[in-house]
Amino acid sequence: MSDPSNSDRAQWALNAVKVFATETGLDWTETEDLECAIQDLMTNLMHLADSESLDAERLKDVAVSIYHEEVEEEEDE
Repeated sequence: MSDPSNSDRAQWALNAVKVFATETGLDWTETEDLECAIQDLMTNLMHLADSESLDAERLKDVAVSIYHEEVEEEEDE
């Protein structure tokens, strides 16, 4: 199996946002609403990290770093 593409990763994230939006009663069908749902999910993930005694800021920083690496890798292909 080949490595997932950033398109694959984006689709997985959209699937997660859809579930989150359904659970919380948010609409995700319009761009503005999708942006709100993503922000809310990211915020709640940070609350989850805190509740599990994880460093939310460190997790965010690592995620941003990995994101940049994945974008760069795909641009180099």
